[in-house]
Amino acid sequence: MADVMIDVHSGGASLEYLPTAFTNLSGKSELDRAAVEAMRVFGAPLSMLFQDDSEARRAVSSAHLNDCVYLASEMGGAGTVGVDALAIAHAGTARLLQHFGLLRSIDALEPIRDAERTRFVQVPSRAIRCALRQWGSLNLCSDSVSR
Repeated sequence: MADVMIDVHSGGASLEYLPTAFTNLSGKSELDRAAVEAMRVFGAPLSMLFQDDSEARRAVSSAHLNDCVYLASEMGGAGTVGVDALAIAHAGTARLLQHFGLLRSIDALEPIRDAERTRFVQVPSRAIRCALRQWGSLNLCSDSVSR
């Protein structure tokens, strides 16, 4: 069995999230302490704590039934994930792996490189790509570039 479950999402097609980590209280004090500590170690800019509703079909409830620490995150949305959110997810996951003894050193993981070159948004109407400068702001391409 697993000791920890890390559930990283980039949001659905209709929602857009700020980078957030969350966990659900299980009612088991030792497991809850470990989950809150995992959320702290992950280090997302925003964190939320919920009460588990024990709906057995959900991943969090299955984790709790098996005494497994559960941590989830939302890192974007609207069918995308930004480079900044990806860096938060990468660093947070590395810290968690180290915290749980699954990674000796965070330095063992390659950092995300050339972030400026990897920020793209696909524009389906013209099948072009435009550079994304910051979360939520586009550098719009001119007609001459898009043709």
